[in-house]
Amino acid sequence: MHDSTPPPIAGRSGPAPLPGVDAGKPMPSRGEADAAGLNPPEGSRRLSAVEEERRRHPRAPVDLLVGVKFDSVQQFLAVYAEDLSESGMFLRSEHAGPLREPGQTLELRFDAGNRRIVEGRARVVRVLEPSAPGNPGAIAIEFIDLDPVSRKLVEAIVRIKLATVQGG
Repeated sequence: MHDSTPPPIAGRSGPAPLPGVDAGKPMPSRGEADAAGLNPPEGSRRLSAVEEERRRHPRAPVDLLVGVKFDSVQQFLAVYAEDLSESGMFLRSEHAGPLREPGQTLELRFDAGNRRIVEGRARVVRVLEPSAPGNPGAIAIEFIDLDPVSRKLVEAIVRIKLATVQGG
């Protein structure tokens, strides 16, 4: 059996201290932590593994017209991608609202330029309801099945867009 506990810091016994926590002081109580803004609001949920995953890849700003098709819809709907990462996209559309729920799967298709088409399947991981007239809803999707060519195209788009944004 392998022990996965990290070794102590040189010159110290025990695990490394938590950042911002004085080793000589006791941990704050729940009430003190709430008052200091260290705890999420009561009733808020923890991020799921899927939501954590979407933060592991840098997001590149894009302006792409994407066709999406849910099982409940017969034809592809046109939506706009605002950002793209290797793991998914953020799509804005008036079709994103109440009929969409996290966990739903969809087919997607978009032109990556020079007649190269990205196709695959994705899962809805987050739904944002429309907040005001003229401000459509949005969905965040995670890619679950892209063929190797589509995956390479997505990686290339992200790399190029991030280099442009970062001035490189």
